[in-house]
Amino acid sequence: MVELPEGWAIALADGVSTSALAAQAAELAVQVSLQYLREHPQTPLTERLAQAVLAAHAALLALPYEADGPLVEPQATLVLAELHGLELGYAWVGDSRLYVFDHAAQAMTRDDSWVNDQLDAGAAPEQLKFNPNLHSITQCLGMRDATPDVHVRQAELVPGMRVLLCSDGLWNYLDDASQMDAALADGGNDLAQLCQYLVLVANASGGQDNVTVAVGQV
Repeated sequence: MVELPEGWAIALADGVSTSALAAQAAELAVQVSLQYLREHPQTPLTERLAQAVLAAHAALLALPYEADGPLVEPQATLVLAELHGLELGYAWVGDSRLYVFDHAAQAMTRDDSWVNDQLDAGAAPEQLKFNPNLHSITQCLGMRDATPDVHVRQAELVPGMRVLLCSDGLWNYLDDASQMDAALADGGNDLAQLCQYLVLVANASGGQDNVTVAVGQV
């Protein structure tokens, strides 16, 4: 998270487990995207967010990579948010998510996932539950054969509302709206304690993936 002249910005990335240097790729994506936002304050918001994500993508492409190794090129998902007053701009590639919440959480992103592609094609949710592609993503940063399609959106928030960014290590266990709402309510009002509580919830539920959480408040 970084402070900006008129607000703040948060970035959250999750390294792709089948890629080389996954943790390094995620950290670099966060650093580069936030740096871009700081250095281009005069660029219109949606364009600035999209270019920040593409700058992170370019940085991952520059990471050293042994093409004949067992892992694919360094890759990561990314979700990026910038708040000015009550105006929230956000962008994402992959399946790291952004929610806004006061009393109830509202998902503001839609995963780049095999599941969503199948649902769009008319598949029934119960047909997908045990498919080996259940957690597969369809795009991310660092792909060497394609430029990611960056999703950019804007929303008007209300005072006191909070913005939650998280990796699939959290939302896999709280994908039901009522489960997410209950965890957010139980986590309390302190932002740092809320993040820690959500990590504990994910770990107590199985903790089979790394868990990354960030929360900002209007």
